Formats: sequence, C-alpha cells, structure tokens
Amino acid sequence: MGGILWCFIGVEASTILAEKAESQKIVGKATVISLLITLTIYVAISVVSMGVVPAEQLAQSGTPLATVLGNTVIGDAGAVIVKTGILISLLGALISWVMLASQLPYIAAKEGILPKIFVKTNNIGVPTNALFITNGISQLFLLVLLSSKLQNVYNMVLLLATTLFSCLTCFLPYMP
Repeated sequence: MGGILWCFIGVEASTILAEKAESQKIVGKATVISLLITLTIYVAISVVSMGVVPAEQLAQSGTPLATVLGNTVIGDAGAVIVKTGILISLLGALISWVMLASQLPYIAAKEGILPKIFVKTNNIGVPTNALFITNGISQLFLLVLLSSKLQNVYNMVLLLATTLFSCLTCFLPYMP
C-alpha cells in the first residue's frame, strides 16, 4: 500500500511544476485526467489479477502483472510488454522526481525560507544550484543502501515519510 501511495503522490506533485506550464487550466484538467487513469489502471489490474492467477502464485512472482498477462490471451509477450513498461515508467519517474526535488528548495528560497543559493537559475530557467544539491543528497541516500544495517534505517524513514504524508493529506484540508 505504501508503494501505491507514492504512485499517487506523483500525480499530486505535478502541481508543483505547474508554474512552468503555459496554461493553468490545462494543468488542472491534466491532473484530474491522470488521477482517473491511474485509479482505473490500479483497479483493473487488481480485479484481473485476482480472477486469473492464484494468490500463491502472485505472492511468489517477481513481476505480478507480467504473470497475470502471461496467463491471459497475450501470453509470454505480456511479460515483455510489462517489463518494457516498467523501464519506461522508471525513467519517467526518475526525470519527474529529479525536477520535483530541485523545485521544492527553489520555491522555498524564492519565498525566503531557504538560503538564496537555491534561487540561482541558468539561462533557460533551471534552478541549477538546487538541482545539484538535491541530487547530491539523493546520491548519498543511494550509497546508504549499500549497507544492510543502513537499509533498515532507510526503510524506517520511508515508512515514516509514507505515514506522515498520509496524515498530512488527511488533515491538511482542515487546518487553518
């Protein structure tokens, strides 16, 4: 469930980059449409997988959707389609999260919350210092994953972040 939560966060996070869009009206429509498409895909995958593949086989599968498609009309080509889709999705997620991670300190620095070093942009408006600093920190976190003891700490922080984000999205509308 935590993984699904982070997938939906990607839809919500797109609003942070909305200031770069030509039309705010398009951003609103795109956000609603992408949320509905994502929800439809998740529900369809869940319904189909429960009807096609036994639960034990799904639990042991490395790529459950590929197993589901392998047991349908598509056959073995389904596994290739799913794994190709996973690679494309990961590339898109990487690009969007890199952009998102640099936008947060950039916007906070513009508001005076973070140091002005994060406000510097290049000639096409990319916040270069924010991009380098946030990606440097990300690389440090990836290096942490090389240690099995630090992986436990990382997983605990990930679970904490997931829980806090869930609480924040539930209570944010009611805060003054």
